[in-house]
Parts: sequence; C-alpha cells; structure tokens
Amino acid sequence: EGARGLGEVDKGPLGLCAAVGAEAGQAWPGARMVAFVGGGESRLHALFQRECGLSPQAWLSACRLRWAKHQLRTSAASICDIALAAGYSEQSALTRALRRECGQTPAAWRRGAI
Repeated sequence: EGARGLGEVDKGPLGLCAAVGAEAGQAWPGARMVAFVGGGESRLHALFQRECGLSPQAWLSACRLRWAKHQLRTSAASICDIALAAGYSEQSALTRALRRECGQTPAAWRRGAI
C-alpha cells in the first residue's frame, strides 16, 4: 500500500470530506457515505470513530458547518443561500448550529472576517 497515484480518490474520511465539501448541500445519508468509503455501515462507524472520534452524522454536521463558516468569511452570498447550499433546511438551522459551536450568529461570524 504505497502512495496514492495521481487521480486516485482517497476513500477514507479525508476523501469523503473533500467530496462533501464539493457537494455540501447534497444529501449525504449513511448509505451514500458507506458507498463512498466501501464496506458496510459498521465499518463506516468504526472508521469514523477511529479517525475522527465522531459518528459519521456528527462528522457530517461538523463538515457542513466548517464549509458554511468558510463561505461566510470568503463569499458575498447571502446567509440564507449559504445555509441552503451547506445542506441546512433553512437559515435558522445554520444560526442554531453556529451559535451552539461558536456563540455567534452567522452575521457576527461574517463581520469577524473584516
């Protein structure tokens, strides 16, 4: 198991994170994540617990929030558009998630970039 060749896709958590980042707003149910990494659902859970210390769903939520935070700081898109593109059902869901993690609203997080 040497180095990955150019063009080969990492099928572990890092590769899945890149795929989710590229398609943050898409549905990523457990079955889709299992298909991406290969194996079964128990392998997926074990892999994420070992590599990330989180369940796949907790990891997915963190990945989506990380993507949304980056967009808030680097894009001029509306907060609502960023929330929907990140896979949140509405802007208030992003607001709750960001407030829970950072103690700030999306608007305050965005202002912090200045």
